[in-house]
Amino acid sequence: MQRLWQLPDGGGFVNDILPLYEEPRPAYTTIATFLRILTRKGFVKTVKTGGLLYFTPRISRQQYLDTLFERLCHDFFDDDLQQMAQFVQRKASN
Repeated sequence: MQRLWQLPDGGGFVNDILPLYEEPRPAYTTIATFLRILTRKGFVKTVKTGGLLYFTPRISRQQYLDTLFERLCHDFFDDDLQQMAQFVQRKASN
């Protein structure tokens, strides 16, 4: 998602995303797989252009962060925001 948001046109092909990674870059197929997973989860949309898929974010960075935050709280802290805040506070003081 980070790389998609970095693209100047707000989206792109796998070959547009690859140069945004530092060496050693992930394989083309690795990026394509992650994009397919994000598409299946509804975070990314695709348009077929000349046999290639053009990927664009369906949600904003803030919406994505909100989703990740809610999932983290649910999966690791049993939806207890106070417990999560205490964990973050302990980590920040280490």
